[in-house]
Amino acid sequence: MNDPEHPLLKASRIEAGARRLSELTGLSRIRMEMRTLAPTETLSLDASGEQFLYVLDGSGTVMAADEPLTIGTGDFLALNAGERAVIRAESTLTVLTGGLSSA
Repeated sequence: MNDPEHPLLKASRIEAGARRLSELTGLSRIRMEMRTLAPTETLSLDASGEQFLYVLDGSGTVMAADEPLTIGTGDFLALNAGERAVIRAESTLTVLTGGLSSA
């Protein structure tokens, strides 16, 4: 667990790429990450518990329940325990993912 200086994480402290916001702020029971995917890059989500994905910017395709769905800025995807989704960026895609921590 991280010992944060303050619970507010300013944008200037968030690094590029995968940003584990929960670790940077000392959260231990929930996991939250901001990820930026390059065009054609994929991200796999396997939900051991409830999990979500929120699209901050960009567009892509998500394969969930054997159905391809188009996603874009402002869209929200919820996964129940045992569900799986694969996200493929069509443009630069920035997403926020989270759920309960397995640790």
